[in-house]
Amino acid sequence: MVDLNIDAAMWLRHFQKQNTKWLEDPRLTTSQEYVWSPREKSEANIPLAALIEHGITRVKYASDVVDVLFTEIKKLSTEGN
Repeated sequence: MVDLNIDAAMWLRHFQKQNTKWLEDPRLTTSQEYVWSPREKSEANIPLAALIEHGITRVKYASDVVDVLFTEIKKLSTEGN
């Protein structure tokens, strides 16, 4: 797990650049809603690219986004996506 939000945001930026082609796939969406704070949340069924962008722009939540990204990728992988 990445504890430093700055490092997590840099990793997300790198992941985004390395996987641009795959992140454009419309089947790659989140399976549930994620609440980051009382005012901020990510709805279910948003593209993974939007989730990654949230982690990059809101560095405060970058470590949590990395964790959620791994969870979502595991789910998508078991579903055959």
